[in-house]
Amino acid sequence: MELNYIRILTDNLPVLREFYEKKLAFPVRFSTEAYVEFENKGAVFSLFDRGAMEKAIGKKLEIHESPSPILIFAVDNIADEYKKLSERGVIFLSPPTERKDWFLITANFLDPDGNLLEINQSLNQGQ
Repeated sequence: MELNYIRILTDNLPVLREFYEKKLAFPVRFSTEAYVEFENKGAVFSLFDRGAMEKAIGKKLEIHESPSPILIFAVDNIADEYKKLSERGVIFLSPPTERKDWFLITANFLDPDGNLLEINQSLNQGQ
Protein backbone atom coordinates (compact mmCIF):
# COMPACT_ATOMS: atom_id res chain seq x y z
CA MET A 1 0.00 0.00 0.00
CA GLU A 2 1.21 3.51 -0.82
CA LEU A 3 -0.13 6.90 0.26
CA ASN A 4 -0.57 8.78 -2.99
CA TYR A 5 -3.35 11.28 -2.31
CA ILE A 6 -4.03 13.91 0.35
CA ARG A 7 -7.47 15.52 0.22
CA ILE A 8 -8.64 18.07 2.79
CA LEU A 9 -12.41 18.29 3.21
CA THR A 10 -13.66 21.80 3.85
CA ASP A 11 -16.77 23.91 4.20
CA ASN A 12 -14.70 26.93 3.06
CA LEU A 13 -13.31 25.90 -0.34
CA PRO A 14 -12.75 29.44 -1.75
CA VAL A 15 -10.97 30.57 1.43
CA LEU A 16 -8.74 27.48 1.61
CA ARG A 17 -8.00 27.64 -2.12
CA GLU A 18 -6.82 31.22 -1.76
CA PHE A 19 -4.65 30.31 1.25
CA TYR A 20 -2.88 27.38 -0.43
CA GLU A 21 -2.68 29.04 -3.84
CA LYS A 22 -1.72 32.58 -2.84
CA LYS A 23 0.00 32.31 0.54
CA LEU A 24 1.69 28.92 0.17
CA ALA A 25 2.16 29.36 -3.62
CA PHE A 26 0.84 25.96 -4.72
CA PRO A 27 -0.12 26.31 -8.41
CA VAL A 28 -3.58 24.97 -9.27
CA ARG A 29 -3.42 22.00 -11.64
CA PHE A 30 -7.19 21.47 -11.95
CA SER A 31 -10.32 22.83 -10.32
CA THR A 32 -14.11 22.67 -10.34
CA GLU A 33 -16.73 24.35 -8.18
CA ALA A 34 -16.24 21.68 -5.49
CA TYR A 35 -12.62 20.54 -5.98
CA VAL A 36 -9.13 22.02 -6.30
CA GLU A 37 -6.01 20.00 -7.10
CA PHE A 38 -2.59 21.59 -6.68
CA GLU A 39 0.69 20.87 -8.41
CA ASN A 40 2.94 18.96 -6.03
CA LYS A 41 5.83 16.53 -6.25
CA GLY A 42 4.84 13.12 -4.91
CA ALA A 43 1.35 12.66 -3.47
CA VAL A 44 -1.57 14.49 -5.07
CA PHE A 45 -2.65 17.36 -2.84
CA SER A 46 -6.23 18.61 -3.11
CA LEU A 47 -9.19 20.32 -1.41
CA PHE A 48 -12.76 19.04 -1.68
CA ASP A 49 -16.04 20.55 -0.60
CA ARG A 50 -17.35 18.56 2.40
CA GLY A 51 -20.97 18.65 1.11
CA ALA A 52 -19.93 17.31 -2.30
CA MET A 53 -18.06 14.45 -0.61
CA GLU A 54 -21.06 13.66 1.57
CA LYS A 55 -23.23 13.55 -1.55
CA ALA A 56 -20.72 11.30 -3.32
CA ILE A 57 -20.59 8.74 -0.50
CA GLY A 58 -24.21 9.11 0.64
CA LYS A 59 -23.31 9.80 4.28
CA LYS A 60 -23.13 12.89 6.53
CA LEU A 61 -19.58 13.31 7.84
CA GLU A 62 -19.32 14.52 11.42
CA ILE A 63 -16.53 16.88 12.32
CA HIS A 64 -14.75 15.29 15.25
CA GLU A 65 -13.07 16.98 18.17
CA SER A 66 -9.90 14.98 17.57
CA PRO A 67 -7.16 16.78 15.68
CA SER A 68 -6.71 16.26 11.97
CA PRO A 69 -3.43 14.98 10.53
CA ILE A 70 -0.63 17.53 10.36
CA LEU A 71 0.43 18.55 6.86
CA ILE A 72 4.21 18.76 6.79
CA PHE A 73 6.14 20.38 3.97
CA ALA A 74 9.88 19.79 3.59
CA VAL A 75 11.87 22.86 2.54
CA ASP A 76 15.53 23.34 1.64
CA ASN A 77 15.98 26.59 3.57
CA ILE A 78 13.53 27.12 6.41
CA ALA A 79 14.66 30.69 7.15
CA ASP A 80 13.96 31.77 3.56
CA GLU A 81 10.62 29.92 3.42
CA TYR A 82 9.55 31.33 6.81
CA LYS A 83 10.32 34.85 5.57
CA LYS A 84 8.47 34.33 2.25
CA LEU A 85 5.38 32.89 3.91
CA SER A 86 5.35 35.58 6.59
CA GLU A 87 5.51 38.26 3.86
CA ARG A 88 2.46 36.61 2.22
CA GLY A 89 0.51 36.92 5.47
CA VAL A 90 1.00 33.49 7.04
CA ILE A 91 0.93 33.82 10.83
CA PHE A 92 3.21 31.30 12.50
CA LEU A 93 2.53 29.68 15.85
CA SER A 94 6.25 29.18 16.33
CA PRO A 95 9.36 30.51 14.63
CA PRO A 96 11.88 28.09 13.11
CA THR A 97 12.94 25.94 16.07
CA GLU A 98 15.78 23.46 16.12
CA ARG A 99 14.60 20.08 17.36
CA LYS A 100 17.77 18.03 17.67
CA ASP A 101 15.96 14.91 18.86
CA TRP A 102 13.81 15.01 15.67
CA PHE A 103 16.81 15.93 13.43
CA LEU A 104 14.72 18.85 12.13
CA ILE A 105 14.16 22.57 12.26
CA THR A 106 10.40 23.21 12.32
CA ALA A 107 7.92 26.10 12.16
CA ASN A 108 4.16 25.65 12.57
CA PHE A 109 1.05 27.56 11.46
CA LEU A 110 -2.67 27.01 10.82
CA ASP A 111 -4.69 27.18 7.63
CA PRO A 112 -8.04 29.04 7.66
CA ASP A 113 -9.88 25.83 8.67
CA GLY A 114 -7.57 25.36 11.67
CA ASN A 115 -5.54 22.48 10.21
CA LEU A 116 -2.05 22.37 11.69
CA LEU A 117 0.72 22.79 9.13
CA GLU A 118 4.48 22.61 9.43
CA ILE A 119 7.46 23.49 7.32
CA ASN A 120 10.67 21.73 8.21
CA GLN A 121 14.27 21.43 7.22
CA SER A 122 16.42 18.42 7.91
CA LEU A 123 19.32 18.87 10.33
CA ASN A 124 22.61 17.25 9.53
CA GLN A 125 22.41 14.12 11.72
CA GLY A 126 26.15 14.29 12.24
CA GLN A 127 25.96 17.64 14.09
